[in-house]
Amino acid sequence: MSAFEIVRPFGDRATRTGGSWAYCQVDGRRHLDVELEAIGREMAKADAIMLGAELEEKMARAARGALRYGERADVQHMACTRSILELRFRTRRGSGGARLTRLYFTEPAHLDRALISALLASKQPGRAGLKAQDKQAKSAQRRVDAHVRSPA
Repeated sequence: MSAFEIVRPFGDRATRTGGSWAYCQVDGRRHLDVELEAIGREMAKADAIMLGAELEEKMARAARGALRYGERADVQHMACTRSILELRFRTRRGSGGARLTRLYFTEPAHLDRALISALLASKQPGRAGLKAQDKQAKSAQRRVDAHVRSPA
């Protein structure tokens, strides 16, 4: 179970009120940076650069509250978790074919205006990717639970 409540309606900060990004970290580095490098190694250099640019642009829009929420929009709540949202990116070609990249994040109600980046991951499209997506979202939930519990 999650250690905190998420802002309601889901995605309110990323799609309406805006906020400031905070990052789950590993060994003093943001997970986001480590994971972007790993995903980038699995695709053509041009695609990796485009993914990085799209990530930066969508995170800036989320900070302004300018994204859209919904099943076919930018942001959606992950039903397999209590407080994780996914931010979707364009399909890109990876070493194993088409890949969908997602940034899993949250908006804790008790942290004013916080958008917390938990996990950046890619998956295959279609049914094959759904199990991977649930696993990724649950991993993101564990990360943010630990992040929220840790001293600043």
